[in-house]
Amino acid sequence: MSSQFVTLWHSSGGTCQDSVALEEPLEIRVHYGFPQQSDRFVFSTTMRTPGHDVELAMGLLLAEGVLQWDEELPTSRQTTPNELNVYLSPGQAFNPDNYRRTGYTSSACGVCGLTSITHLLERELPKPLSTLVVSKELILALPERMRPHQKLFETTGGVHAVASFNTSGDLVCLREDVGRHNAFDKLIGTVMLNSTGPLASSIVVLSGRVSFELVQKAAASGVPILVAVGAPSSLAIELAERVGLTLIGFARPTDFNIYTHPGRITI
Repeated sequence: MSSQFVTLWHSSGGTCQDSVALEEPLEIRVHYGFPQQSDRFVFSTTMRTPGHDVELAMGLLLAEGVLQWDEELPTSRQTTPNELNVYLSPGQAFNPDNYRRTGYTSSACGVCGLTSITHLLERELPKPLSTLVVSKELILALPERMRPHQKLFETTGGVHAVASFNTSGDLVCLREDVGRHNAFDKLIGTVMLNSTGPLASSIVVLSGRVSFELVQKAAASGVPILVAVGAPSSLAIELAERVGLTLIGFARPTDFNIYTHPGRITI
């Protein structure tokens, strides 16, 4: 269940019921080391909309460099609705000091509380290998093609969406969550679990603004073109330029802005 009904008092008078998106914590625990002396590390406690929790964890671990596309996926076990255990392969390299947080990760931020922010900023993120080039007309069409599939937003008006499209403009996958970074992690994790490889031939569309951590997730998953309905931040633009990713903002049915690497878009 991703939403629930609440009773409210309307300004016009009287009471009515409204559907709101669920927001609950998810504690992601990483088990690492050898079976004889394994350790457990609370990687993140994130506020998310329940559903696709394994996908969220896998996408998060890939985006932050714990997992790689060409590795065998770790096993996982959800002990309670809000606790997920991920078991890395025996002996897999993992330094918990790079991922320590001072608190929980809110639904508004993917890296809040990370004590080793330098680890993210200095990571050698892969540059998109794709030679993908698409038309201006295709980019203009994508946000409107995404909107009818945002079912939870249609019901609650309170969630973000991240969608991947192929070069024909067909929707491949869409995920929604109260946290935009969670929605992106769920999308990446879905692709990982389906064993379809990096998103090198995909255009990813965000329903809102684009910040640093969303560009980081896009780069880690091989995305060549990232489209946002809202504005990019300065650090998002800087990172997109550095990793060779085409970053588009303020995407509307009539126009959009290209902030970095415009060669992938034919005008």
